[in-house]
Amino acid sequence: MNEMSQEESIEKETQAVYQELEETREALARCQEQQRYLQADFENFRRNMAKERTHWSEQAKVSVIRDLLPIIDTFERAVQDLDGLSAEESVVSRLKGISLIYRECLSLLERLRVEVIATELFDPYMHEAVAHVPIAGKPSGVVVEVLQKGYRMGDIIIRPARVAVAQ
Repeated sequence: MNEMSQEESIEKETQAVYQELEETREALARCQEQQRYLQADFENFRRNMAKERTHWSEQAKVSVIRDLLPIIDTFERAVQDLDGLSAEESVVSRLKGISLIYRECLSLLERLRVEVIATELFDPYMHEAVAHVPIAGKPSGVVVEVLQKGYRMGDIIIRPARVAVAQ
């Protein structure tokens, strides 16, 4: 009888191990299924983010173009207004037109929160030194001439200022 109890005990343990193995396999299958769903969700999210990024990029371009159109309109009016004017009137009209267009461009930059980069002391993050000029009385590193203005929007440098720096 002792042998029978031992066989029954082994049989019960074997069944328990098989039961545990089956439960582990089922748990593994559930985890694998969940992992497939998560991976699919992530791929969808990545695809949607790429579409959204493209959308916002296009919207930004459209916004800037809308702001540029009045400036283009002013250019067209200025060119049309030159027809039929005398040489002297043409020069005065051109200067007024150029001045108006320049002010509109500055106004657009201001609306976009674009600022001119300050140019007192040379800063390699905001300036591009294109020349070093020996100037008596000026300490080294002082900007002595701005060859091309630089622009920034907050912390983003759109274009560094091109400057000549005292040596």
